[in-house]
Parts: sequence; structure tokens; C-alpha cells
Amino acid sequence: MLDLKSLNTILFSNKESELKIAIKKISDQFEPEKAKNILAYANTYNNILSSLLTEFNTLPKIISDEEIINQFYNSEISPFFGFSSFKHLEEAKKSISQAQINTVKKNYSKLEIKNKELANAKKNSNSSTVQKLEQETEKLQTFLDSPQSQTALKILKHDIAKEQYIKSFKLSKLVADYIEENNTIDDNLAYKHAYDITVCLGGEIAQNQDILAKLQSFLSDNGFLKAKKPLHDTFARFSLPENKEHVTLKKWQGLISKHGKEAMKLFAVSDEIEEKKAGDTGIHLAPENLQDAIFLQTQLTYERADEYPELAKLALKYKLSEEDFNQCLEIERQKKSFDNLPDITIHGKDLDCKLDSSTSLKGYHLVKLPINDPRAYILGHIVQDCQSIGGHSERCVIDGITRENNGFYVLLKSKNSAKPNAEIFTSDGKIDYQNFDIVGQAYAWLSKLGNLVLDSWENLRNEKEDEEDDEEENDEDEIEDEEEAKSLNDDKVIVPLLKEFAKQVCNTTNINRVTVGLGGKTPEKFKEIETEFPETILEGYDYGDATDQALIYQKPELTELENKINGYVAKTEFEFELNRIDIAKALLNLIENEPNFNDLLNNISHKLLKLLNVLAISSDLKKFNYDYFKEFLNLEADVIKQLGGFLEYYNKKYFMPHDLKDLGTERINNTTSCNVIECYKQQYFTFDDLKDLDNKKIELLTSTCIQNSYRDQYFTFKDLKDLDSKKVELLTSIYTKWGYEKKYFTFEDLKNLNNKKIELLTSEISNKGYGNQYFTFEDLKILDLDKLTIATSTNIIECYESNYFKFKEFVELDIKRIKNICDDLFEYKMLLQKYCTFSELKDLSSDKIKALKNSFVVKGYDNKYFTFNDLKDLSLEKIKLLTLKDSVEAYEKQHCTFNDLKDINIEKIPILTSPSTVTTCQLGYYNFNDLKDLNLDKLEIAISMTSYYDIIKFKDFVELDVEKMQAIYNTRITCSKILKGKHCTFDDLKNIDENKMKALTSDMALMCYRSKYFTFNELKDLSLEIIQTLTSKKSYIHYKRKGFKFEDFKASLEKIEIADNHKIEISKNLEVSSFTDLVVNDHNHEENVDIIGRDL
Repeated sequence: MLDLKSLNTILFSNKESELKIAIKKISDQFEPEKAKNILAYANTYNNILSSLLTEFNTLPKIISDEEIINQFYNSEISPFFGFSSFKHLEEAKKSISQAQINTVKKNYSKLEIKNKELANAKKNSNSSTVQKLEQETEKLQTFLDSPQSQTALKILKHDIAKEQYIKSFKLSKLVADYIEENNTIDDNLAYKHAYDITVCLGGEIAQNQDILAKLQSFLSDNGFLKAKKPLHDTFARFSLPENKEHVTLKKWQGLISKHGKEAMKLFAVSDEIEEKKAGDTGIHLAPENLQDAIFLQTQLTYERADEYPELAKLALKYKLSEEDFNQCLEIERQKKSFDNLPDITIHGKDLDCKLDSSTSLKGYHLVKLPINDPRAYILGHIVQDCQSIGGHSERCVIDGITRENNGFYVLLKSKNSAKPNAEIFTSDGKIDYQNFDIVGQAYAWLSKLGNLVLDSWENLRNEKEDEEDDEEENDEDEIEDEEEAKSLNDDKVIVPLLKEFAKQVCNTTNINRVTVGLGGKTPEKFKEIETEFPETILEGYDYGDATDQALIYQKPELTELENKINGYVAKTEFEFELNRIDIAKALLNLIENEPNFNDLLNNISHKLLKLLNVLAISSDLKKFNYDYFKEFLNLEADVIKQLGGFLEYYNKKYFMPHDLKDLGTERINNTTSCNVIECYKQQYFTFDDLKDLDNKKIELLTSTCIQNSYRDQYFTFKDLKDLDSKKVELLTSIYTKWGYEKKYFTFEDLKNLNNKKIELLTSEISNKGYGNQYFTFEDLKILDLDKLTIATSTNIIECYESNYFKFKEFVELDIKRIKNICDDLFEYKMLLQKYCTFSELKDLSSDKIKALKNSFVVKGYDNKYFTFNDLKDLSLEKIKLLTLKDSVEAYEKQHCTFNDLKDINIEKIPILTSPSTVTTCQLGYYNFNDLKDLNLDKLEIAISMTSYYDIIKFKDFVELDVEKMQAIYNTRITCSKILKGKHCTFDDLKNIDENKMKALTSDMALMCYRSKYFTFNELKDLSLEIIQTLTSKKSYIHYKRKGFKFEDFKASLEKIEIADNHKIEISKNLEVSSFTDLVVNDHNHEENVDIIGRDL
């Protein structure tokens, strides 16, 4: 046991005599090394120890008071004591002197004394003294209520709490580091314990007792000192309220001191409890006592707490959810007013039974739980099993509360604080829980044969849990002393108590025998007396803990009859076991009065004898005759073995032996499988319903999945049995069940549809569609199979999910269009993601849809060059042209916009958006607007002339008619050379016809221009023929050789032109010799001139 007094002494006492005693106690209590560490720790805070210790260990640096105070202001608790920071405290101290603070402290102490005197005077009915003291206390209270006094009180409480926090931390760190050995590196646990101690016990101005001494008393009074880790176990689950400023701390400290952990748990919601008590007043009020606090918390936790306050308190204690609590209230409406279970009480002290030295029956009592005891709802929580509302076995709870043949028995243990010879029941028939705790319990029921069965026996403290070495803390049970609870094992106690109980039941009632189920936590001792033929529950849910049972006791008369019957069975080692006296008498009468039956008993196998035993227990007494039993004698051994194993089911009337005997092994297996038995149990069908079905159909109709659907009443066995197996599978599939569960459709909606439609309507993907409200069952039901198949396909469901389109707008299309959409679904989804709506897309052709989604189109959408709506109504060819790579790049380079192009002739678009056109525009020769209005012929020529616009101006060029533009284009190379050489201007060229232009811009003409034999202007007005002659290669040669001059030749040619008929001859003559030879230098000069003259 933790000795806090000694630890307190070595930490803070300055008296050597006290210190020596404490040192010795610590040295005696702890092993040497631990004792040295404890004393070394104390020495760092109490230097007086040094002179008293012969040796001690050297420890790491200890935390200073300053660091501890910093943690105090950083903690959550300082607001409880007036100030949330040191700064606020200092500001308050400036407003009041120390003398005023001392006066307030003195008067506060006086008031405490006067209040005690007043209480005594009222108790003694001394009216004169009461009057005087009331006047004095009123005067003191008025003084203390003044603002200045209240500030002083806050300062006093704060300073006291701070000092107490320092002491509490030093002790907590010592305990956490060296005794409980559970501290953290950053001392968080020690700081938490210091917070908790100060909040629970500190801050009182008139407190005469040291806080650590007060802690010692608190831990001792509440039994915490017995724990292995007292501080940890005391404060592990202690929490502070959220709104600390709304808590009347002094009142709660009083509740905690008096009631320990129970009040400590409530403190976490103390702010909410006070707010609840305040109601609409807005003034927070502390609860008057613990019961008041509990009541207020039940109202906070359960909205309907006022309907059953006693149950609400229990529900709160055992942490029932509000849903479970409300369920209890509903069950309460159906609660029985009486039951048929024996009301027998067994007192342990009355039993003449010797147990081992560590176990005593004294203080134990086995009683029937009163039907109005609310603990029936949470017995499982009390003894730590699943038999509570909200637990796995809650069906047993409901049956025990509501059924007249079911109920509960409990094992009570007297509390250590119980009054001597306390009565178990109060005057109103309730168990006195002030003096007794429940430490064990059983759900009980009457059997089909009228016997009593304890479903199992569940002790809080039992041998099975002891074996598991479960060290989890349990502070939720009703046991007064936890450590005592963990050290005891009540299994040894309950065995003799149950045996005595069963004996009294059989001896005082019509019940023939008492058994206990061997499931759950039933003591192992009962397995030694397991019965061959368990009892069957009369009514209610058969949970399963009593599948195997132990016979605790039966009427002596029944035992005597069994012995007589077994005396007739001499050759086989078999003993009849019978559940009821009248059955035993009927069997004995048959044996004694029917010789053939007597012979039969000694000439059949052990298995057949067991079957006869089963038949005797399960058969109507009217059938007790030799002929009935004889029907079973010639059965195959395997069938006999099977029939002998169904006593429980015969008793429950699922079927009878004669129903099975002629079926054969396989058929018996099929009609009595685990799944089939469960269906009989739940009354989904009877054996007669099943017997004419084939084995596969039975297996299908009794599967676990279908059973769950029977249970949930989605359909019945009769709904299914006449349907073909495929339809049954479809109507009972996991996804169909899902639809039933979610109420998307019902069995009635489906049963008359064809199988393919059912499959589609109940598929996983369809259920997903119902759940997401894409469509309803009625929406789908009216569709033909083709539409239905597509509308519920995975890809289309994903479209609904992504909100690409709605179900109704999709299915209203004709099936051909729907199939087209499916074929183009990738394109649809790509466009619908962000570029258009389904209504905009649904009527477009596949080719157009594909054209509207290529990568360059998407680039155009994303860059907002155009929208889907801009394109959708255009022709397919125009869409393709407007969204070609060249077009999109033209938009990107700001050469033009979609709107610039959309109304332009489709033949012009490729030209206007070609890379060369865009590049030329960027060079500045022209822009898009210069081009867009040109007709196609002009545009083609203009674009083809791109490389010459540094010589020829674009605007000058396109102003020409097409023929002229074509002429210049055809001679573009030589024209550009002539213009570049400045031999002429564009204006000189533009009015010349094409043939003359060719002559004027020929290479030979250019060479002549360059050689300055003549100029462009000298030629341009001449006829084509003369120009061609003057610019021929032969003429160029003569110019170069200076054979004749251009002016002379030109003049002659102009004259020659008059005589068109002689032009050829002149040309021929020119081929013979130069003009000079002919005219100037020839010795026949005059003759030649005459010839030329004549020719002209």
C-alpha cells in the first residue's frame, strides 16, 4: 500500500525525528535501489535529509519551482482559481493591498467558524444563539461579497492553489518515476496528476489540512491505496470540463471527496450539468448532491430520461447509447405483469457445503430477478457478457422481459458495507442494491416438456476469465471493491447454490428437472453432468448457449422410474434418460405389459435403443405402443443414427420421426440440414412445405442469403417454391436483396417479369443507379430489353454519374440513335466533359461528332478560339477546315479568328490559313483582312506571289483584274528583275498586255536594259512584233558588237512594219548578216537600200 504520509514527510518536513521515521519506513517498504532513488529525489528538495542519509544515488537535475509554476499557468487548471495568467494576477494585486488581503482572509476564516456554530445551534434548537449568529454571519458575508473582498479571495485562492500545485507535482513525479514507474520523458503524467490533485482537493482558503495529507485520506477512503498504481488508477480517466469558468468548483470538490470516482466521472461534464440545472435562468448552479448530479446528466444524455429515471441512471452508468435506451423504453411498454418461473431464493449461509479455504458461501444469495427490475436490460454489462440491449444476445433480454415463460436469476453478493442481516428484498419487493451487488446471472426459460433451463450461467468473476489473465481496468461494474472483485472466483460458489436451487425447484413445483446450458461462461464443473437429451425452449429465441446442457437435478421419482426401466436392459450398455415422469411411467408400463417390447429391448443395437429413447421423449403418449416403435426396427443403421440425433427438433415439432424414417439418408440430410433447421426454427416453412421439392430446390430455397430475405420479409417461401430455379436465383441474388433492402423495388414488382429483365433490373449497376437517383425501377421497367441493356450498362451509368446526360433524355431517343451514341461514346464523353451538353450533341451525326473532338478542336475549345456551339451547326466539311491544324495555329498566332473565317467560302479557308500565308502576314506584306474579300482566283494568284511583295506592292497587285494578275504572275521572275533593276515601274507594267509583257520582260530584254542599249519606256509603246525583234538574241548580239544602233533599227523596223508581208524576209536577211553589213558598209550600199525601199 502506498504510504503518502512518509513521502510527504521526506519531501517537505524539517523535523529530524519525523524524517528518521519516514526514512526507515521507506527503506523497509522498497527494495534498496528503489529506496535510494526515492530518498535521493527527496533530498534535492529537502536539504535536511543529507545529514540523515548514509548513502543515496545521484539523480538527474530536478525541476525547479519556477518551471513548475510556468506549467501551472500553461495548464488548464489555473482558470479554476481566478486567473489564467501571471500577468492577470499581478494586475489584480495592484488594485488591493496586502493588509486588505489579510483582513479578507481573517474574515473568511471567521465566517467558516460561525457557519459551523450556526449549524450546531440550529441542530440544538437554541433560538437566541441562532439569531445572534445569523446576524454575525450576515455581516461577515456582506463584507466578503464586496468587489474588493472578492478580488482578495481570488488572489488568496490562486496563491494557495499554486503552492499546492508545486507540492502535488513534486510528489507526483516521485511516485511516477520511482514507485509506479510510468512517467513520460517530458513529465506529462506527473503534471497531469498534479493538476488533478489540485483541482479535486485544492484551493481552499480555510483549509487546515495539508493537500498531500488530504490526498492520503481521499485515496484511503475511496479504496484507491489498495491499487498497484494508486495515482494512475485514481486519475487515469479524470477529465476537466470544457467551460471551466462555469463550474462551482468548491461544490464539486465536496462531491468528489465524498463519493470518489463516481463524482470524478461526472466532473468532466460539470459545466453542462450546472447549465442544465440553471435552465432558463442563465445562472449556473451546482447540483445539490450526487444523485442530483446523476439525474441532471441522465437528462443531458437521454432526451427521454424522465420516462424512466431509474433506468436512465443505470443506462448512464453502463454507457448505453440513446438509441439503446429508447429501445428499452419501447420494450418496457410490452413488459409482462407476471411469469411462470419458480420464485425461489437460496442463501449461501444455509448450505452445508465445504469449499476450499479461500472461498465462502456466506454473503451469497441466488434469487429470481423481479420482473420490474430495470437491471434486466443491462445484466450483460453488469457481468461483462453480451446479454444486454444493444448486445449480441439482446433477443434473450427482450424475451426474458416480455415472455411469461422466460426470465432471469441473479447471484447476489453482500457488500462489505452491508448492514448485518440485511434483507435482500425491500418492502416493495425490489432487491436492496444498497447492501447487495449482482455478481452473476442467468437467462432462464421453461422447456417444451415443462422443465426449467438456465440458458447459461454468467459470473462476473469466473475461472475462464482468470485463465485469460485479463488486466484491463473495469470501473463500470457494481462491485464495491474492484481489487476484491478481481481476486475472487464465483464459479466455485455458484455450483452448490445452483444444485440446491434445482433441488428446491423440483421438490416444490411440478417441474421434473432443471438443466443449465454449457455455453457462455457456465462453470466447467457442470460439464461433468452433461445430459444426453437437452431440453427445448417453449417459446422465444433459441440463442444457442443451451444447445448442450447439464442436468443439475431432477425429481427423485423420475430417477427411480429411469432406474427401473434401465433394469430391463441387460444385454446392452445403454441407459434411458427421460425428461418427465409421465413419459417414464408410460414407457415402463409398455415394457412391463408388452412381452414383445421387453424382448425387443435386449435384442437391438445401442443406436436403436437411443432412437427408442428419443421416440419416447418426443412422441405423443397416445402412441406409446409396440406397433408404433416396431415401425423403426428394420431401418438401416445410418438412418437409425440420424433419427436418434433429432430430439431437439422433434420436441420443437419441426418434424417427427415418422416423417423421416422412409426418406433415406441423402433425403434426410437434405431436409434436416443446418440451413433447413434454421428455417424451421424461424417458421419460414414447415416440413410438409418442403417434402415434395427436389434436393437442389431445397438447397436453393434454404440458403443463408434467402433465409435473411425471409427474415426481412422481402418474400416468403411460398412466393418462391413454384418458380423455376433460375428465376429464384435472380429474385434472391445479393444485388436483388440489396434492392429490396433499399426499397428500390419489391418482390411483387419483379416476379412476373422475364428472367433477362429481372437480371438487368436487379444488377449491381442498376442498384447503383437507383441509389444515386439516376432513375427509378419504374423508369427502367417500361423499357424494352435493348434499351434497358444499354441504359444500365457500366459505361452509360458512368455518364449519368459524371452528369454527361440524364437517364430520361438518353432513353427518349430511338434505339438506333442510342446505339450510335454507344459506338461514339468515347467522343461523347470527351465533348461532354466540358465543351457541350447532351442536348446539343445528341442529334449530330457520328462523322460530325468525331470532327468536333479531334485534338486540334479540343485545343481550340480550351483556348477559347471557338466553342462547340460555334461549330455544331456548320457543315462537316467546314468544321473540318475551320479546325485543321493550320487553322488552329492561325488562331493561335492571331492571324485571324474563327469568326473571321466561318462565313468565308470553304475553298478559300485552306489558302487563308496556310503556314505560308500566316508567315507572310507576319512579315507585313498584307494581313488577313487584305485577303479575305478577294475572290478565289485572285486569292490564289496573290498568295502565289508572296515572295515578290518586297518588289511589287500587294495592294497594287490585287487591284488588277485577274488576267493582268495572272500575266504578271506568269512573268513574275523577269518582272521582278526588271522592277528590282528599276528599268520600269509597276504602273508601267500593269497596263501592258500579257504577250507584250513577256517580250518586255524577257531575259534578252533585261540584258539590253542592263547594257543600256535601250530602255523599257523606249519599247513599251512599240508593237509586239517590233519589241520581239528588237529584244531578240540576234539583235542583242548586234547591239553588243555595235553593228547597228537601237534607234536606227527601231526606225527602220517601224517603217518595215508597214509592209507586214515582208517581215519574214527581213528577219531572214538578218540571219545572213548584220544590219550594218546590209546597209552601211556593204559596197552595194545604194543597191541594197533601193531593194529595202522597194520592199517597204
